[in-house]
Amino acid sequence: MSSPPSAQNVVPPAAVDSIKSDADMQSTPGHGEGATCSCLEDIMNGVHPCGECIGEILEGHGNRLIAKYFATAISEEVGAEHLDTIKQIIASKYNISVEEQI
Repeated sequence: MSSPPSAQNVVPPAAVDSIKSDADMQSTPGHGEGATCSCLEDIMNGVHPCGECIGEILEGHGNRLIAKYFATAISEEVGAEHLDTIKQIIASKYNISVEEQI
């Protein structure tokens, strides 16, 4: 069981709404044609995305505008002991330093 995200890691709803309009997570084949998911909002709030989106993110196909949140959100699912490794993967896939990640 993981603890809720700390206040410093939660993005204000207005910021989420502004990103949603132009940069929603793209539907991937695993979601089915025309399917949508709530992973964008989940990631912004430190909650893990669905398995399909985790795979897409780790392949480098995630939304670059929210890349700094990926590692923390994914580690919420797979375990905090993997956070440093996930941050390194995100750094290499999205050209964002480990220090910039939340």
